[in-house]
Amino acid sequence: MGRKYYELLSIDSVDTLRSRMVFKRESSDDSYSMHLEYGLSEMKRRMRELIQDGVTFRNCIITGHGSSGHIKVCSDSITRRVWYNHFYRQGFDRLFPNANGRLYFGGCNVAEDPHGWAFLAAAARSLMSNGGGSAFGWTSLGFGSLFSGHERHLWGDTKTVMVSAGGDTLRYYRNWNLITDAEGNPTLPEEGVDESDY
Repeated sequence: MGRKYYELLSIDSVDTLRSRMVFKRESSDDSYSMHLEYGLSEMKRRMRELIQDGVTFRNCIITGHGSSGHIKVCSDSITRRVWYNHFYRQGFDRLFPNANGRLYFGGCNVAEDPHGWAFLAAAARSLMSNGGGSAFGWTSLGFGSLFSGHERHLWGDTKTVMVSAGGDTLRYYRNWNLITDAEGNPTLPEEGVDESDY
């Protein structure tokens, strides 16, 4: 592989022809697409190959079917536990060394309660803690546009977890607004961050 930097890593695990048409990302010279057929083990192997080749990205989008606190990668589910057991402090954040990188989940209800906040925090720490960045998703169903290929969420909240470089500090945002206490200091969401065993 000759090129060493892309703006976007697009990971697509949708496996039906209709779904591929709906969730297709616009290709450009600044994006690298990883279409998966075999799930989590293939995703990790191919990401390690990119690291070995010295390829880096600013942003990442992972598209698949989702629900509260998980997204499907082929037949495998990625949850908070999977992020921490398979990606956290495993060197995958070397793919995203720049500050303010974004990790977006194009899956329905990924950020929904009760597990959405913990999922986003684990994902941000696992992939964006090198340079610092954020992971975000929606609390609603998404609809794919056949015209642009992008997913649209017509209702629900956007939830974002921002991680500092090094992964020590997390900040939580709802609908692009920082969640703070009465004195204006960053705090946990009112509903808490459910890190139960899922």
